[in-house]
Amino acid sequence: SDGPSYRAWAAGDTTYSFLVAGHAYGAHTGGNLGLHPALLARLDAGFDSLAAFIVLTGDIVNYSTAESWEQVEIELSAFSLPFWYVMGNHDNNDAGHQVFQDRFGATYYAFRWQSDLFIVLNSTQEERSIPPVQLAFLEQQIRQAGDSTHNVFIFFHELLWNSHEKY
Repeated sequence: SDGPSYRAWAAGDTTYSFLVAGHAYGAHTGGNLGLHPALLARLDAGFDSLAAFIVLTGDIVNYSTAESWEQVEIELSAFSLPFWYVMGNHDNNDAGHQVFQDRFGATYYAFRWQSDLFIVLNSTQEERSIPPVQLAFLEQQIRQAGDSTHNVFIFFHELLWNSHEKY
């Protein structure tokens, strides 16, 4: 295994891992329409057989257009793993919002995998912060998680502890 696996006690007491990648489009100056070619090459080379899904933590596309998002969907479909997106500043426009609405129902959401809770927040709604409505969502998700939830994972794109625009 290339990284840690997380124990999840659900039916069958199975172990799984998941893949996380940020800034998945690559370099600002890159010419790719979808995901960064080096990321695709690494995924093509294989990954932990326990990998259950992929989370892309923002800046999935360099230019958020319908064509870019379609290319990402085509590229990810080759790996037969479910995938979830986190809104990044490069993704944050009408086209990106439509993708999130269509796939996840909103730009912030939660999902469960086995006995674990995954919470996706949108740190681009208000720059480098999580707005009060999302903090209320986060609190609600954690409050409702219950004793059967073993791990809670929270994803967002931008650094929150440093408000300087450079970061």
